[in-house]
Amino acid sequence: MDRAITDFDQAIMLDQNGWAAYYGRGGAYNAKGNFDHAVADYSRAISLEPKNAAALYNRGLIYFKQGNSDDAIADFDRTIELEPGATDVYVSRAGAYTHKSDFDHAVADLDQAIVLDSKNAWAYQMRAMIELYAGALSKALADLDKASEVDPKSSYAAIWRDIVNKRSNLPSGLTRAVTLIDMNKWPVPVIRLYLGELTPADVLAAADDRKADIKKGQVCEASFYIGELALQQRENEEAARLSGSQPWTVLKTLSSGTPRRPN
Repeated sequence: MDRAITDFDQAIMLDQNGWAAYYGRGGAYNAKGNFDHAVADYSRAISLEPKNAAALYNRGLIYFKQGNSDDAIADFDRTIELEPGATDVYVSRAGAYTHKSDFDHAVADLDQAIVLDSKNAWAYQMRAMIELYAGALSKALADLDKASEVDPKSSYAAIWRDIVNKRSNLPSGLTRAVTLIDMNKWPVPVIRLYLGELTPADVLAAADDRKADIKKGQVCEASFYIGELALQQRENEEAARLSGSQPWTVLKTLSSGTPRRPN
């Protein structure tokens, strides 16, 4: 990425009005976790090419990661105007709306994402989470069943099905699900915690990562899921301490999306 940035610097020196070099350098900074520089470059690319949907979307993703939901939604709105069939943008905007506790708009976006792509597992999982915390357990379970049908290897679908099953006084099903899941990557330590194979301390240790933004997200998730387990075990004070009042920061994993290239 450093070598890429050096080349983009040179390209910009040669042509300060070429949007592609700013866009490319923004992507390199984004990959390095240097989000302020990435936003500045994406913004310059957008000023030079206002219909650059990829730059708008990628800048929106960074705003969302930074907790700036309003600016993220504004960028996602403009992206959808340019690409009304972009399923990933609806999912990401739903995440931003959920972070603002605007669940009606979030569900509407997830509904539209599913209309556009009936095999979008993330959309089913996100909608299930909203339904779960709205008390609609049967709807949540139906969406998680659909998510698992579409993507049987999804660790997150397995975890949330376990949570909904336990809240519905149904058998877990987690032991069966792990036969299809890659048990070598995050969030598998959470699954192993729920299976009784790891302690909460083990899961927090496994959440560590050399990249600060990844570590922050995984520690957040680990704390939430540990808190959910404490709640299941009637350890209410510990649950409140770990998971907080709302689980919506966990949705960033499901809705933060993957940076895109311009068409």
